[in-house]
Amino acid sequence: MSGKVKSYYKEGSKKFLVDTTTFYDLKVQFDYAVIDHCFQTKNLSRALYLSLQMLRQYPDDSYLNIKVGECLNEIYLSQKNHQLSKVVDLPDPDHDPKYNTVLIFLQNLRLQEVAALSYHFLKQKEPALLHDPSFKQAFNKSKQNFNIQ
Repeated sequence: MSGKVKSYYKEGSKKFLVDTTTFYDLKVQFDYAVIDHCFQTKNLSRALYLSLQMLRQYPDDSYLNIKVGECLNEIYLSQKNHQLSKVVDLPDPDHDPKYNTVLIFLQNLRLQEVAALSYHFLKQKEPALLHDPSFKQAFNKSKQNFNIQ
């Protein structure tokens, strides 16, 4: 060990400098920050994948549900403008196999299927998230893409 690490490490000391609850809370916050960063930098396939992964643990999380819809809406727009490769990674043997499955799925969707996927995903969340302005915006965009008034 060297430098700063040595100054914190003492034989028999705790493994964490903060309590485990704080550490867990920070870890979850970082997970959200990574999703937001991926979305903001137009790495939509990664943002979608990470959102879906976290939804398994937090199925009622409004941010994650809305982010899935927003990702699908942006993927729709990119595919419509023939720029899908700028926002969706191509499958690659170096990627995690589960991520590759999502990439293959996205690469094989037709434009209207992306719109339908976004609309129906958000439609099922409508009762719980109806009053959230971000949800309304994402849902209205998905309705527009899916040609529903």
